[in-house]
Amino acid sequence: MDGNITGTTASEIAASVRALHERGALRRGDALPPVRELAAQLRVNRSTTVAAYRLLAQAGVVTARGRAGTVIAGIEAVAQEGYAQDSILRDIGTGNPDAGRIPDLTAAPAGAIGRPVLYGEHVIDPALEQR
Repeated sequence: MDGNITGTTASEIAASVRALHERGALRRGDALPPVRELAAQLRVNRSTTVAAYRLLAQAGVVTARGRAGTVIAGIEAVAQEGYAQDSILRDIGTGNPDAGRIPDLTAAPAGAIGRPVLYGEHVIDPALEQR
């Protein structure tokens, strides 16, 4: 294997394996380290490694073969699960637009300030009133 698996949570470990697969460091049929061995290497609980391997199996990245171990499945690496490789992902988690795209509106109300809109103005246009 051309690289090391890293992480301390199941999702970090799974992301590390996925990244190694995407880089080509892990290829179809390559065996992942046994659960106990990887847990000891990363200094995490064995159940964390089991959860990481389960995430990878659910995503189709690996195939679990019981006591024979876990191997990289025969699929192409997908950069972002659930999206086409050429798609552009945008973070919309905050729901706020990019501040650089909002126009400066400070000058917009300047014409309305100090000018009564309804009260104190003629309701009828003075030019029409004289007719």
